Amino acid sequence: MGTWTVTALPTPALTITMSHAPATFTQLQSGAYTITTTNNGNASTDGSLVTLTDTLPSGLTGANMNGSGWSCTLSSVTCTRSDVLAAGSSYPVVTLTVNVAVNAPATVTNTANVWGGGEVNTNNGSCSDVTGVGHSTLAERHADTQFPVDRQRYDQRHEPGERNGDVYLRRGAPGA
Repeated sequence: MGTWTVTALPTPALTITMSHAPATFTQLQSGAYTITTTNNGNASTDGSLVTLTDTLPSGLTGANMNGSGWSCTLSSVTCTRSDVLAAGSSYPVVTLTVNVAVNAPATVTNTANVWGGGEVNTNNGSCSDVTGVGHSTLAERHADTQFPVDRQRYDQRHEPGERNGDVYLRRGAPGA
């Protein structure tokens, strides 16, 4: 009988973290997610393609996505790169700016995934960020509308009881 020694081969292990700002998103405004990809393995990535994807929840739409050294495509909410990442290091962050819909729910969960770079275990590269969404005054007063919002300042038309400078909304196309 002998003694067996099992040695794990060095391998990269990509993980992902995400945060958001502001602390609570507001309907009809924008917010941003900061996504960080880290190699928590014991070896560098091999220079093959690394892919980061984000699955935006209902109520959020992508407005901009970028990060230094990343090639990002907003329509698919995906970024890629293929440079080597040393063990224990992180790529530059990806910032995803989103627009919050008037009908966004009070809580949304955004999920991002990363894989590639020669890692063996691709099940550890996912994270979610639960984000609160507050109602804007505009959204609360006009939540029943499903039409584009046309914001106009009252300036030339007068109706009894209205004050100059109030914001008015109307249904229909701008100028209608």
